[in-house]
Amino acid sequence: MTSSVIVVAEASLPADGSLDTALGFIRAAEHAGADVLRFAPPHALGQPSGTSAEDPVFADEAWWVEVSRSTLRSGLDFMATVSTEPEVSLLRSVGIMGWSVSATAGCDVVEAAARTHLPIFLRADWTVGEDGPEAASLAGRYDLELTVLHEPARSPTPAEELGLDLMAELGAQGFERVGFCDRSGSGWASLAAVALGADVVEIPLALSPYLSSLQQPGALGAEALKSMVTGVRYLAWARAHPAHHGNI
Repeated sequence: MTSSVIVVAEASLPADGSLDTALGFIRAAEHAGADVLRFAPPHALGQPSGTSAEDPVFADEAWWVEVSRSTLRSGLDFMATVSTEPEVSLLRSVGIMGWSVSATAGCDVVEAAARTHLPIFLRADWTVGEDGPEAASLAGRYDLELTVLHEPARSPTPAEELGLDLMAELGAQGFERVGFCDRSGSGWASLAAVALGADVVEIPLALSPYLSSLQQPGALGAEALKSMVTGVRYLAWARAHPAHHGNI
């Protein structure tokens, strides 16, 4: 059974830039059966602790090369969040398969990523509709694969704020792929999004419930993510085999 839906696991890296922690996220995402692992540094590259750090771990190309190679060796595609143009310049040389960009990062960052002609996963709160359309229009002017993901503003996201109806609405706008950033804390929203047409689901990965500093609100552990991935594969297969209306 092959799947047309991409599952992205998000790894929130610690401020100390621990390579062991990064490798732990890789092993957990591989175990869960994710397709892509997206690394999210805690702050802009070169400022991992939010201060003028003398040893800017996340601006170290060698660090990213090791993370990229380890991710690819595990069978996962490697992505990273970028929020500045220097981040794009650094990461484009380390084997990244595409960019994860928040629409709030600004058009300069979106355009810097688009100029590489690598796929872009553009995250925005489409219920607001302020930043997303402009960023999507800008990226759409380049010859690249653009996926737009609805990212609800609040984490964990209560059911009434998920905005799952946007899957059909975004799909009708002609984007190549649409997706959903699941911060619900259960994975159920991802399954609903796939049933409603999502081509990509993204969910934060937790290494341990006891390491709260290394996870975002709404994160799932590896076993819970593995169960969700199984459901996503099932629904994607079912979606690829619609009913033959002539037999009804």
